[in-house]
Amino acid sequence: MPGGVPRREPPHVTLRLARSTLNAVLSGATTFPAEIATGTVTLDGDPQALLTLSTLLDKPDPSFPIVTP
Repeated sequence: MPGGVPRREPPHVTLRLARSTLNAVLSGATTFPAEIATGTVTLDGDPQALLTLSTLLDKPDPSFPIVTP
């Protein structure tokens, strides 16, 4: 990395969506494909990049103790 500046590449995929939709996807109430189909999420770029990202995310544990005694 000459000069300490990282090389910038264009994004492989860009999503446009409301924060409430992102929250719903992250909570498992819906999925990106379902929201893309309804038009609440727009996708520009390589759809395979979104699929790759989704395979890297862990499923949240709903019984995770956020606060412990």
